[in-house]
Amino acid sequence: MFYLKELILRLKYISFGFTFLLLTCYKYKNVLFLSTLFSILDFNEGSSGTVNHFIYTHPTELFQTYLWLMTFISLLLIFPYFIWQILDFLKPSLYCNEYIRLKSFLNFCLAFTGGLNCFGFFVIFPTIWLWFSNFNDTTNNFNAGLDFFFELKVVDYCGFLFDFMYLLNILLLLILILFFILNYLGLKNLINWKKLFIFFNIVFATLLSPPDVFNQILLLFLFTILLETFIIFLIVMFKFSLLLKRQHVKRNQSKKCYH
Repeated sequence: MFYLKELILRLKYISFGFTFLLLTCYKYKNVLFLSTLFSILDFNEGSSGTVNHFIYTHPTELFQTYLWLMTFISLLLIFPYFIWQILDFLKPSLYCNEYIRLKSFLNFCLAFTGGLNCFGFFVIFPTIWLWFSNFNDTTNNFNAGLDFFFELKVVDYCGFLFDFMYLLNILLLLILILFFILNYLGLKNLINWKKLFIFFNIVFATLLSPPDVFNQILLLFLFTILLETFIIFLIVMFKFSLLLKRQHVKRNQSKKCYH
């Protein structure tokens, strides 16, 4: 009963922290929104790959956009505190070595998640945006008589950004799951159960993609490449570790012979 009260108390702390972050994000909503698009924003007209203004066609669209943004950033900032609360709650029931291993794994997950999200937002997202924006190339002679004007709705931009971050974090979650499974099962069991993982890829591709065959096949193709890449990476690391062990054994034998 005591653990249930402690769990409810920790959930209250998390809820209070999320509410405080939400109110703080509301106070600085304009700065936060500007920080999400500074890599594609330009105040000079006609620059390729950038935008200088947004439009909205419904009175609630701007409020909806700010609400999505505040919720997304608040969840992103409260996530490390949520992980810390779970780890601190489980600490009394774990052995010392189990706690250290779980803490190291969670720290690795947080660092990997933060690094990949920053890389995706600051590098991959502007590259994708620039690639789509280059279709409006008026220097081509064939397009000289056509004028395309890009009027971006603020809700469409946020939807595109959140879809990108959603897919990136889904990919990140699958990478972490595969990493955990690889460390738990090992290379031999993973190869033996490869058909089962292919079946899981089909299930995930069906559940996470829209109900059309093209997107399901595309997502299944990406999951398959990810699985095969992890298997190849594990094989290379396994052979490299064996090579290091052999060199270490040869050095020890040479030292014994010398003595």
